[in-house]
Amino acid sequence: MKKYELILVLKADLKEEDKEKLLKKLKKWLVKGKILSQTSWGKKELAYPIKKQTTAEYLFLEMEVIPEKGGEIEKKLRLEESVLRHLLVRKD
Repeated sequence: MKKYELILVLKADLKEEDKEKLLKKLKKWLVKGKILSQTSWGKKELAYPIKKQTTAEYLFLEMEVIPEKGGEIEKKLRLEESVLRHLLVRKD
């Protein structure tokens, strides 16, 4: 298991229940991994519009993931409509 940091840029108008559904999906994708911590950085103005959105909510997650699953998680995040951008980085 390796430690990863994930930053999610979510649509600002996303409901709390939809955010919870997204986190449940993410936990399923981790298989044997787990989310160590979750921090909300709040809503912020974007420097430029992304998918016609001018504001977004930022979420920071620290996780333990099987290294082979990292690419798979990124592919699935690209397909999520509520995720405007994401960044998955392995901690050393």
